[in-house]
Amino acid sequence: MKAYIIKNDLGFKKIHDLIELLNICKKQDNSFFEIFDHCKMLAAFYIDTRYPVYWPSLVSKEEAVDAQKSALKIKNFIESKIGK
Repeated sequence: MKAYIIKNDLGFKKIHDLIELLNICKKQDNSFFEIFDHCKMLAAFYIDTRYPVYWPSLVSKEEAVDAQKSALKIKNFIESKIGK
């Protein structure tokens, strides 16, 4: 989403919040709402995986597979928007 934001000069921010990034993108293209559920799902994993020493992660294999699928759907959606 940051690539889309930069490409469309939407005002880059050094953040990792997928929902906030999505909202920035939606200002330019409302179809970004299509990936909202995927962003919301992945957002839940950010703190645990970024700081595992402080907050041990108890992610099941099924949750990890679902997260991977969501990440791929977001990646494919963004690539279609930036023309990659």
